[in-house]
Amino acid sequence: MSIANAEDFAVGQTWSYKTRIVEPNSVLTVVKIDNLNDNEIIHISLEGVKVKNSQAASGFGETISHLPISEEALKNSVTKLLKSNVTLPEYQEGYEIWKEAYEKGEGGYFSIPVSECVEYMEQTINQ
Repeated sequence: MSIANAEDFAVGQTWSYKTRIVEPNSVLTVVKIDNLNDNEIIHISLEGVKVKNSQAASGFGETISHLPISEEALKNSVTKLLKSNVTLPEYQEGYEIWKEAYEKGEGGYFSIPVSECVEYMEQTINQ
């Protein structure tokens, strides 16, 4: 069951989503929307995550500044629109790196639930 329709997403929205059990208060913010090669790609930033990261002083990262995800996966992940027109977090550097890789055919986007994206990123960081 999805809560949102595609046209419901807009830059500057903060949503609650189906989180991992260890981060029930995590939220996501829509930072950019691209339509590339007929694919609607929503770029989000996450706050309140608890991603194991041996390089962080606390041993955990609390934000993911940029995560590209399919519209459908995001639609099936969000639970409630919390705010609109928020100040965007810093995401530009991660987006630019992604966009360059995407244009070269070396970058993609997630088509799995947000919570699984966080899990994947945690595993990737700690390899």
